[in-house]
Amino acid sequence: HILRAAVWPGGSNKVWGNNVYVTAGPTEDAIPQLPVPFVLVQTGRGQADPTFQDDSQHYELDFEVTLCQAIQNDVIGESPLLGAGRPDETKSRGMGLLELQDRLFDEVSILNQSHGINVQNRARSHIRAGQVSGYGYAVFRDYSFQALIDIARLYPPPLFLKATAASSSS
Repeated sequence: HILRAAVWPGGSNKVWGNNVYVTAGPTEDAIPQLPVPFVLVQTGRGQADPTFQDDSQHYELDFEVTLCQAIQNDVIGESPLLGAGRPDETKSRGMGLLELQDRLFDEVSILNQSHGINVQNRARSHIRAGQVSGYGYAVFRDYSFQALIDIARLYPPPLFLKATAASSSS
């Protein structure tokens, strides 16, 4: 939901719009039917088992994110990688994969900051590229993440409170 809600700074245009898909793995036939840029999220291994000495209050989840961008009329792949023909800085059209990658990391960091989930980028694939029917030249990159989640409810104590005089209203 965080990726779907991501907007470009200085505007209200969504980075990926509704082009964020959670999938077990799309078929090659499905890829050309998706509007670009798009994001695929695939969950991987999860672990929380006290039987094998794991902490039952913590859950570990691996997931992979694939980014894709394509820009028409590019025969070598520079435009979808670096960006070209941008209408403005608040729209995804014309942004390169490397610019979209920065937005991906910005959005994942929100999980760390506001949701208390420790997300680490474990690996990035080489950038894959090639002609895709319907797109022209497209570039893809996979990002492997690991999320460490505390499943216990935590209510931190209030800090920096000051005593005030009690008042009554009549």
